[in-house]
Amino acid sequence: MHSVRDPEDRRKPANYRLMYVKPDLLRNAASEVAGRDTSDPFFASPVILDGELGGRFLNLHVSLAGSASELEWGSRLLSVLTQPVLRHADTRPSSELPAREPRAVNLVREYLHDDYAENVSLEELARRANLSPYHLNRIFSREVRLPPHR
Repeated sequence: MHSVRDPEDRRKPANYRLMYVKPDLLRNAASEVAGRDTSDPFFASPVILDGELGGRFLNLHVSLAGSASELEWGSRLLSVLTQPVLRHADTRPSSELPAREPRAVNLVREYLHDDYAENVSLEELARRANLSPYHLNRIFSREVRLPPHR
Protein backbone atom coordinates (compact mmCIF):
# COMPACT_ATOMS: atom_id res chain seq x y z
CA MET A 1 0.00 0.00 0.00
CA HIS A 2 2.82 2.43 0.70
CA SER A 3 6.00 0.77 -0.43
CA VAL A 4 8.11 1.45 -3.49
CA ARG A 5 8.64 -1.15 -6.24
CA ASP A 6 12.35 -0.69 -6.77
CA PRO A 7 14.61 -1.42 -3.76
CA GLU A 8 16.92 1.38 -4.94
CA ASP A 9 14.05 3.86 -4.52
CA ARG A 10 13.87 3.00 -0.82
CA ARG A 11 17.06 4.95 -0.26
CA LYS A 12 15.50 8.17 -1.58
CA PRO A 13 13.39 10.45 0.60
CA ALA A 14 9.68 10.16 -0.10
CA ASN A 15 6.33 11.49 1.04
CA TYR A 16 3.28 9.28 1.27
CA ARG A 17 -0.40 10.09 1.31
CA LEU A 18 -2.62 7.40 2.77
CA MET A 19 -6.33 6.92 2.98
CA TYR A 20 -8.00 4.20 4.98
CA VAL A 21 -11.45 3.32 3.67
CA LYS A 22 -14.03 1.32 5.56
CA PRO A 23 -14.77 -1.87 3.62
CA ASP A 24 -18.49 -1.01 3.45
CA LEU A 25 -17.71 2.27 1.68
CA LEU A 26 -15.71 0.48 -1.03
CA ARG A 27 -18.31 -2.29 -1.24
CA ASN A 28 -21.07 0.31 -1.74
CA ALA A 29 -19.00 2.06 -4.42
CA ALA A 30 -18.49 -1.29 -6.20
CA SER A 31 -22.24 -1.97 -6.05
CA GLU A 32 -22.97 1.47 -7.51
CA VAL A 33 -20.51 0.91 -10.34
CA ALA A 34 -21.87 -2.55 -11.12
CA GLY A 35 -25.48 -1.43 -10.87
CA ARG A 36 -26.25 -4.35 -8.55
CA ASP A 37 -25.28 -5.70 -5.14
CA THR A 38 -21.80 -7.19 -5.25
CA SER A 39 -19.58 -9.01 -2.86
CA ASP A 40 -16.22 -7.49 -2.10
CA PRO A 41 -14.50 -6.47 -5.33
CA PHE A 42 -11.55 -8.63 -6.16
CA PHE A 43 -8.44 -6.95 -7.53
CA ALA A 44 -6.05 -9.06 -9.61
CA SER A 45 -3.09 -7.43 -7.88
CA PRO A 46 -2.77 -5.84 -4.44
CA VAL A 47 -0.63 -3.12 -6.07
CA ILE A 48 -2.34 -0.90 -8.64
CA LEU A 49 -0.05 1.17 -10.84
CA ASP A 50 -2.31 3.76 -12.42
CA GLY A 51 -1.06 7.31 -12.98
CA GLU A 52 -4.50 8.80 -13.60
CA LEU A 53 -5.90 7.20 -10.47
CA GLY A 54 -2.88 8.51 -8.56
CA GLY A 55 -3.69 12.00 -9.85
CA ARG A 56 -7.31 11.68 -8.68
CA PHE A 57 -6.08 10.52 -5.28
CA LEU A 58 -3.71 13.48 -5.01
CA ASN A 59 -6.47 15.91 -6.09
CA LEU A 60 -8.68 14.48 -3.35
CA HIS A 61 -5.96 15.06 -0.75
CA VAL A 62 -5.31 18.60 -2.02
CA SER A 63 -9.03 19.42 -1.90
CA LEU A 64 -9.29 18.06 1.66
CA ALA A 65 -6.31 20.16 2.76
CA GLY A 66 -7.59 23.30 1.06
CA SER A 67 -10.85 25.17 1.02
CA ALA A 68 -12.80 22.81 -1.25
CA SER A 69 -16.54 22.57 -0.79
CA GLU A 70 -18.23 19.47 0.54
CA LEU A 71 -19.56 18.90 -2.97
CA GLU A 72 -16.06 18.94 -4.45
CA TRP A 73 -14.46 16.60 -1.97
CA GLY A 74 -17.50 14.29 -2.04
CA SER A 75 -17.27 14.07 -5.83
CA ARG A 76 -13.53 13.49 -5.70
CA LEU A 77 -13.89 10.80 -3.00
CA LEU A 78 -16.52 9.03 -5.07
CA SER A 79 -14.19 9.14 -8.06
CA VAL A 80 -11.27 7.75 -6.04
CA LEU A 81 -13.45 4.91 -4.73
CA THR A 82 -15.14 3.97 -8.01
CA GLN A 83 -12.28 4.27 -10.48
CA PRO A 84 -10.24 1.35 -9.08
CA VAL A 85 -13.35 -0.80 -9.34
CA LEU A 86 -14.11 0.41 -12.87
CA ARG A 87 -10.56 -0.12 -14.05
CA HIS A 88 -9.00 -2.88 -11.98
CA ALA A 89 -11.60 -5.11 -10.29
CA ASP A 90 -13.31 -8.24 -11.46
CA THR A 91 -16.65 -6.50 -10.81
CA ARG A 92 -17.56 -4.93 -14.12
CA PRO A 93 -20.24 -2.32 -14.58
CA SER A 94 -23.23 -2.92 -16.74
CA SER A 95 -22.48 -1.88 -20.32
CA GLU A 96 -25.60 0.27 -20.34
CA LEU A 97 -25.21 4.00 -20.19
CA PRO A 98 -27.11 5.54 -17.30
CA ALA A 99 -30.61 6.60 -18.15
CA ARG A 100 -31.10 10.20 -19.10
CA GLU A 101 -32.47 12.09 -16.14
CA PRO A 102 -33.06 15.62 -17.40
CA ARG A 103 -35.48 16.39 -14.57
CA ALA A 104 -32.94 15.40 -11.92
CA VAL A 105 -30.11 17.27 -13.63
CA ASN A 106 -32.27 20.38 -14.01
CA LEU A 107 -33.37 20.18 -10.38
CA VAL A 108 -29.74 20.00 -9.22
CA ARG A 109 -28.64 22.79 -11.58
CA GLU A 110 -31.43 25.06 -10.31
CA TYR A 111 -30.54 24.32 -6.70
CA LEU A 112 -26.85 25.02 -7.33
CA HIS A 113 -27.70 28.22 -9.18
CA ASP A 114 -30.15 29.50 -6.55
CA ASP A 115 -28.10 28.43 -3.52
CA TYR A 116 -24.57 28.79 -4.88
CA ALA A 117 -23.21 30.00 -1.52
CA GLU A 118 -24.40 26.88 0.33
CA ASN A 119 -21.80 24.24 1.17
CA VAL A 120 -24.01 21.39 -0.04
CA SER A 121 -22.77 17.80 -0.17
CA LEU A 122 -23.11 15.37 -3.07
CA GLU A 123 -25.27 13.21 -0.81
CA GLU A 124 -27.66 16.11 -0.20
CA LEU A 125 -27.96 16.83 -3.92
CA ALA A 126 -28.54 13.14 -4.59
CA ARG A 127 -31.32 13.04 -1.97
CA ARG A 128 -32.97 16.08 -3.61
CA ALA A 129 -32.79 14.37 -7.01
CA ASN A 130 -33.86 11.00 -5.56
CA LEU A 131 -30.76 9.30 -7.01
CA SER A 132 -27.64 7.71 -5.61
CA PRO A 133 -24.59 10.00 -5.38
CA TYR A 134 -22.74 7.89 -7.96
CA HIS A 135 -25.64 7.95 -10.44
CA LEU A 136 -26.19 11.69 -9.97
CA ASN A 137 -22.50 12.46 -10.44
CA ARG A 138 -22.39 10.29 -13.57
CA ILE A 139 -25.53 11.63 -15.29
CA PHE A 140 -24.83 15.24 -14.29
CA SER A 141 -21.31 15.01 -15.70
CA ARG A 142 -22.61 13.43 -18.90
CA GLU A 143 -25.40 15.98 -19.42
CA VAL A 144 -23.55 19.14 -18.37
CA ARG A 145 -20.05 17.95 -19.36
CA LEU A 146 -18.79 19.03 -15.94
CA PRO A 147 -19.10 17.40 -12.51
CA PRO A 148 -21.54 19.05 -10.09
CA HIS A 149 -18.78 20.73 -8.07
CA ARG A 150 -17.60 22.65 -11.12
